[in-house]
Amino acid sequence: ESTLGSEHGSGGGAARVVELPEVDRERYAVGEHVASGGGGRIHVAHDGWLGRTVAIKRLRPTRERTAQERFVREALLTARLQHPGIVPVYEAGRWPGGDPFYAMKLVSGQPLSKPIAAARSLAERLALLPHVLDVAEAIAYAHSRGVIHRDLKPANVLVGKFGETVVIDWGLGKDLGDDAPSERVE
Repeated sequence: ESTLGSEHGSGGGAARVVELPEVDRERYAVGEHVASGGGGRIHVAHDGWLGRTVAIKRLRPTRERTAQERFVREALLTARLQHPGIVPVYEAGRWPGGDPFYAMKLVSGQPLSKPIAAARSLAERLALLPHVLDVAEAIAYAHSRGVIHRDLKPANVLVGKFGETVVIDWGLGKDLGDDAPSERVE
């Protein structure tokens, strides 16, 4: 059985069904589990074809078709957002058993929530302002593309080892032109 999701093109119109290609498990050596979200688990992996370390997001085990469709929609939506402040998706596919996954840049660093919690003085808090501005620019870009995040919080913003600021976890993201049903945000 193939994994299907709906994708909305940037030009508007009806959603279309997308089948993710099957990817040989040998392509990625999936390693350490580093994070979990509502519907997925993030692992560090080695891309054997390109010789680089990536992050792999895999859907938590389920046969529920709607969960798989939401996961595929997240991968496709995130992949369309090409901005330095949004995590880039390198590949979306499915394993031979049909389970969907996507490979993305591995951002080494910490969630913005950690330096916020550690900032005690005004100077320390003001030093975080460039990260907040970077987030605002990334979200403004997404909005210009008709996409809203719907779960923006410091835990979904990574501050990399080299000072980069990256918005992650677009699982509740919504393409305003997409006809797919919305997830309820509490």
